[in-house]
Amino acid sequence: MALHCDPYEPDQAEHAIYKKGPHLHLCTSEIPGPHAHIALNRCHLDEVLGSTGAFTQAFHLALGMISEEVLRPLAM
Repeated sequence: MALHCDPYEPDQAEHAIYKKGPHLHLCTSEIPGPHAHIALNRCHLDEVLGSTGAFTQAFHLALGMISEEVLRPLAM
């Protein structure tokens, strides 16, 4: 699983709405595949990209979600 963003992706680029904010890639999954951009903040993209603080908070919340919902259950 990879969490990252492409905030400088041009607005007209394919999948930009999913790529500009924090999004996940499921690197070893066949479905939806490693090239799917699973956007975590699409409905709040302008707010998330509005300041460094807002982006940092969104990224930290995403990391917490991955920890609690993905990694913790795997450790059980």
